[in-house]
Amino acid sequence: MIANIAFNPRKGSVWEREEYFDEELYKRGTQIERGFSVLDGFKALLIRYQATTRSWVALPMMAFCVCLLRKIHKNQLS
Repeated sequence: MIANIAFNPRKGSVWEREEYFDEELYKRGTQIERGFSVLDGFKALLIRYQATTRSWVALPMMAFCVCLLRKIHKNQLS
């Protein structure tokens, strides 16, 4: 696994660096982390009812559906 961390411009020129940095991969990683943070809001639900494998798989899907419905409803209002 190779770290993909953005450069700090205060630490010198970006062109002098030898480390690899992929900006597109960094943006996608940020979007994925944002999605995980949204699921953290449903963590109480997951911990409380995480008894079977079936519920362990179904509850995050249900949380994503709730988030999607909220987003659709918000877009319809505007």
